[in-house]
Amino acid sequence: MGKYAIFIVSALIFSMLTYSSALRNAVFMSNTRTVQTHSENQAYNIAQSAAMVAINDIRSDPSGSPFNPDPDSTYSYPSSSDFEDWVEMHGEYNVTTTNQGDTLLTIRSTGRFEESVYQVRIGLVKTTGGGFVWPPIDTAVHAEEDITLSGSGTIQGNASTNSASPGAVSMNGGAGITGNLAIGPGGNPDDIVNKPNWHGGVQGEVFALDTPYEYELPDFPDLPVLPTGSSFETEKWNDPTDFYANQYTGYYIPEISVNQNRSMNIHVGDQNRKIYVGNLDVKNGHINFVGTGKVELYVYNDINFGAGSSLNCNAQWSASPCNGETSQLMTYYGGSNEFRLAGGQYFNGNLYIESADAKFTGGSKFKGNLISGGDDLEVAGGFEGVSAFYAPNAYVQFKGGGNLRGFVVSDSYRSTGGTWVYEENLDTDLPDLDGNGGGAPTFSVTYWN
Repeated sequence: MGKYAIFIVSALIFSMLTYSSALRNAVFMSNTRTVQTHSENQAYNIAQSAAMVAINDIRSDPSGSPFNPDPDSTYSYPSSSDFEDWVEMHGEYNVTTTNQGDTLLTIRSTGRFEESVYQVRIGLVKTTGGGFVWPPIDTAVHAEEDITLSGSGTIQGNASTNSASPGAVSMNGGAGITGNLAIGPGGNPDDIVNKPNWHGGVQGEVFALDTPYEYELPDFPDLPVLPTGSSFETEKWNDPTDFYANQYTGYYIPEISVNQNRSMNIHVGDQNRKIYVGNLDVKNGHINFVGTGKVELYVYNDINFGAGSSLNCNAQWSASPCNGETSQLMTYYGGSNEFRLAGGQYFNGNLYIESADAKFTGGSKFKGNLISGGDDLEVAGGFEGVSAFYAPNAYVQFKGGGNLRGFVVSDSYRSTGGTWVYEENLDTDLPDLDGNGGGAPTFSVTYWN
């Protein structure tokens, strides 16, 4: 039995040695898997955290966030192929966002820790919400303070003022209001309305409001700081000159210049476009839009129109009819120089003037909606307009044959010299704008994987 005992002891020793080696290998492999799992988890954490930083930046400042690029363009941080160090998380990250038609943002966030790389993809649906909530407007002319009509100046429709001060509404020389007149709360019609000494006056009812009308301005958009591209000028021997908006996406254009008797065709395709310009100088020329996409035109410094110029008329000569779609163009003017339309010029679209004054004269025509934060707005010299003039801070003057089919919202209103405002298109759709109505775009996660 002794030799069998030796065999048994040897077998036990061999088994113990084999088990010990296997145990060591198992522990080593377990530690390796633990390290790998930690590395992968950290890469995952970096990718997820970088994505959340980008999403929060987009949601807190939609118009200013670089992670919300212009429609049909892509933004990568720090670049399309490089990674940014994230010291606190001991790793690196890269975030790339693509704006698909200004309705869907796709985010690709990549985290890297040691040798592990993890990528997460998110889709954000953009919803503009209700935009600025335009107040109801049911009068041809509203003035916060006073209304003065003289020299056959008329308001053909209803009028209103929030003032209850004596003499706030003054009429003479055949001037009048063909509809009703609403005055400030507590006002006495006999004191507020200074009636003309002959025909004219208020043909409808004069009554006091229960509460004053409130007309606020929507927020003027921030003009972003962008990389500077090249200026654009129409060619002398090539008419029209073609401008492809997609080639200027995300760039600031110092100047667009349309030379005398030249035309510029801006090709927008079927996508909405944003064009950022320092100076817009149209010297007796024409700017047209080709395609169905809507255009937001941001002008930082100055707008100048020469005699006979047109914007969004789809015309090549001054005698051509103006048949562009008014709703296709929204222009934001942030300069300080007076906006002037004169000498047979034609503006066909929506215009928001941040703070500059405006003057329309010389047989010019404006079709669309004008929103102005300026202090003075003058209409004279055969001007014709079919539009809304929404300028609640402005002293608005109509004189010398200036006429408007639409409505006016003003701080003070004065009409002289045979001018009139005809109550028309009061149900016209004012442009959808962001502002204090809570209309800033929102972004909802549609997928995250």
